[in-house]
Amino acid sequence: MDTKRRKSHHDRHADHLFDLIESDYLMILRNVQYKLPDRILGEIDILAIRKDELDIYEVKCNGSENNLRRAIKQTKLARYYLGQQGREFVYTPKDGIKPVDEIVQQLRRKY
Repeated sequence: MDTKRRKSHHDRHADHLFDLIESDYLMILRNVQYKLPDRILGEIDILAIRKDELDIYEVKCNGSENNLRRAIKQTKLARYYLGQQGREFVYTPKDGIKPVDEIVQQLRRKY
């Protein structure tokens, strides 16, 4: 019996993103929780550390509007609680890495 568990699509996409950005950062952390003393608020898929910046990456398996809105909310909330200077990105297999601000502008133009 095979005891290895297959990685989820999300985890495979996160692995691919890690490979894409690995050389651009001093350190990359995966599945980083941010929390208050009494509860977990959320989890960042990838937290990438440069000299004085923390870049936040949220991985979504597809770029549906609902997923993009959720990713925007997740990255903005994480930035609020982390407070450190940096940028926020969303990664989807189809669209690659996109800055959250660009996605926000696209969604605004749509409506």
